[in-house]
Amino acid sequence: MEASKICRAEENITYFVGTDLISEAWNACQNAYKSRDFYKIEYKNVLIIAFSGAPNSRDYVTDNDFDECDINYNLNDEFNCLVDGDSENPKPAMVRKAFLDRFLCTLRSSNLKAKILEVQKDIVEKKTIIFTGHSFGGAIASLWTLWTLEKRHKIPPLCITFGCPLVGDKIFAKAIEREKWSHYFCHIVSRNDIVPRICFSPFKSPFISKALDELLPYWYDSMRNRKAENQTKVENQSKVENQKTVQDGSHPLSKENSQEFIKQVISDASQVLTHETTALVVGPANLVGGAAKDLIKRSPYRPFGYYVFCSTSGSVCCIENTETALHMLYFALENSKLFGACIMEHIEYDKTIKHISKSSGLTASYSKTVKSDKSSADDVRIDLQLEAMGIGNQNTQAWLGLKTIEENKNKLAINIDQQIVKLDEMQEFMAELEWYKTMCEGNQSNQDKDLNANKQSYYECFKTNKTENDMKANKNRVKLAAFWDRITELVEKEELPKDLQTQDKWINAGTEYRLLVEPLDIAHYYRLGKHEDSGSYIARGRPRRYKLLQKWLDDKKKKSGTESVTRSKPPILTQNSCFWAYVEEAINSSTDKEPKDYKMQLENMVARHEISSEDLSSSTITNWQNSLSSKAG
Repeated sequence: MEASKICRAEENITYFVGTDLISEAWNACQNAYKSRDFYKIEYKNVLIIAFSGAPNSRDYVTDNDFDECDINYNLNDEFNCLVDGDSENPKPAMVRKAFLDRFLCTLRSSNLKAKILEVQKDIVEKKTIIFTGHSFGGAIASLWTLWTLEKRHKIPPLCITFGCPLVGDKIFAKAIEREKWSHYFCHIVSRNDIVPRICFSPFKSPFISKALDELLPYWYDSMRNRKAENQTKVENQSKVENQKTVQDGSHPLSKENSQEFIKQVISDASQVLTHETTALVVGPANLVGGAAKDLIKRSPYRPFGYYVFCSTSGSVCCIENTETALHMLYFALENSKLFGACIMEHIEYDKTIKHISKSSGLTASYSKTVKSDKSSADDVRIDLQLEAMGIGNQNTQAWLGLKTIEENKNKLAINIDQQIVKLDEMQEFMAELEWYKTMCEGNQSNQDKDLNANKQSYYECFKTNKTENDMKANKNRVKLAAFWDRITELVEKEELPKDLQTQDKWINAGTEYRLLVEPLDIAHYYRLGKHEDSGSYIARGRPRRYKLLQKWLDDKKKKSGTESVTRSKPPILTQNSCFWAYVEEAINSSTDKEPKDYKMQLENMVARHEISSEDLSSSTITNWQNSLSSKAG
């Protein structure tokens, strides 16, 4: 079976493997070790910017077990897209503070930011920027890439990392996938390299901290002293000599300390993998977080982007799924018997990238036919991936783990297909509510006009709930609520594709539903007097579905730059779906401060033409204004 049929990721990173950019990026990484902050070079209309690894363990100083912090900590607002949750309760991504601190330092104290913006604005040369880095530097390159992607320029940057440690948590990885940025990241990982797995462990652990105190300066000095010609040195060595060098190495750790160090990382990675595998089976929202979760603090860090796993033997495996990458990070290391290789391979990427840069690209990893009795394409792909990494399809735990991931992907595909069908069915109820709105506002046909002689807004009609049409509208409201509550539940359980909320089809459908139907929910809430028992609708009664759908639209506006665009005329639907809740609170308010706040909010909405003509001229608005006038007097 050809690689193109079993590895979709290959199609997305052809730009990397079809040229010698990977070799050029690696050369830039080596030169970065001799530079103060970063190294940059232009190559065939490409600007390559490289960052070096850390010189000592001080760059990995931890404030807590895993050194995680809010991506926007200390009033840093550089990463607005790396959040999850709804409009009222956003959950920021967590990243390793040491990485973020160094990124912010280079952002604010160097001329790199100005250079990037200059290149991005040059529409004549149209240069591509490639951020790259080895080890710690790969994490910095990743953050620079994300920062540049947030600027939404026409030519997005690319990122190539070598032996990069994990940078952010699951929200971080999910946001990158949701924004469709994964294919801008190519993480090259040597099969045995310990550093891409190092963030699975708390650096306060004695085995970890002691090892890093010795290894980081060794790795740093080794990279500074490497010469470009060393990239071809391995070709002149015999297979036996090469094996002995990789296995025994001249690194500063003793064999015993090396084993303890590697075993600790494997053990910590195992805890993460077990937790994630369980979440795939039962669903993240159903995962019980009882005593076991409290007793064991697991690493929050997860893979993101595309991973290219490779080895000095020539095996190459490209992974586009972050859950699969997590399994590969663990099982490739867990099956390694060469503890010395786990340390030495971190500085020997020149021995592996030659296999990626060949004209055959990533197909080399699948040139051999793997014996398999599997019939499905998913099962064969699993066999090929495990074989490429030397794990072997006889490893039951690894095979079942990857099989669970494939089944979960298929489940997501089935779920979204089902919900698309149901979304189409919901259009009938939406159409009936649109007719109900038109009828209530006096635009009905001549024979129906007598049914609504007062020409109230549809909000006022629904709140009185006197006619059969009002009751039918209520039934449609309930049916639509059930559907969107289900969508909210599936999104929060991660049982729908992560990029669903960035798709125009779902954003537009959710926005139309929210603007048309939430006023009816508000009318129902205040008609039943729920505000008297539970409090205001905004604070106590607003359903989660509306908060989530509002965030989808807000995110889209931020990306497109239309967040503060002023309309030239009133819309058909009032654009703030909570507008009637503000009106109700103003009418029922007993303080002087709140009416002034609501009045100012109303005036701003009127100025921006966000209120429909029908709502603005309704009798309830007149009552509001009279209420404000009386309280002001």
